[in-house]
Amino acid sequence: MTGGVQRGVEKRVDSIFAVWVVRHLPQDERDDSPADEGERLKPQRHLVLGASISIPLFVILSRITIRFGTGWAILFAAVGDVAAAALLGVIEPRTGVELAIITVFVYIGIRLAPVISGLIFR
Repeated sequence: MTGGVQRGVEKRVDSIFAVWVVRHLPQDERDDSPADEGERLKPQRHLVLGASISIPLFVILSRITIRFGTGWAILFAAVGDVAAAALLGVIEPRTGVELAIITVFVYIGIRLAPVISGLIFR
């Protein structure tokens, strides 16, 4: 690959990773809800279950980003968050507003980061 093409691919991979990490941090924080010891999964089972769900979603998210762009990837991640919340039965108006705010800030951050870094490293 030439330098310019490689940098373009690296930027897309950075965007994919940024979307995936930032979109899933709020879910991980909510995962610490109290539960009875009988209801908790063993850590190994939890790890295997989480990896078997998140790795395919990461692949799908990366393909969406490469094919359609960052905006569609963020939209896919937001829809996934709403679906996960609905499956868990914790969807509330406040949760929806929080999700919308996070989605907007992630999108703005991804768009402004190259501009700001360009201004810093002139």
